[in-house]
Amino acid sequence: MWFLAIFLMAVDKGGKSVPALSLELGLRYATAWCSTTPILEEPVMGLRKQGRGTDQYPVVVGVSMNEKGHPQYSFLEAVES
Repeated sequence: MWFLAIFLMAVDKGGKSVPALSLELGLRYATAWCSTTPILEEPVMGLRKQGRGTDQYPVVVGVSMNEKGHPQYSFLEAVES
C-alpha cells in the first residue's frame, strides 16, 4: 500500500488529498491520513543529515499492478548519482 500511495501522490500534478487517496485505495480516512503523514514528512526530514556518515543514495522504485489495479510486485534499485 505504501508504494501505491507514493505513486498516486507523485503522478497527480496537484498532489493527492487524503480524502481522495482514501477513496482510491479503499481505506478509512484515519488510515489514509496515518499512512500519508510519514510519506509527506520524509522529503523534509531526508534533507537533513542526522549524524556522521549518514549518506543518502538515490533509488528507483517500481510497482506493477494486477488486472484489478492492485499492487502485485515492487522493486527498489539504487542508481548512480
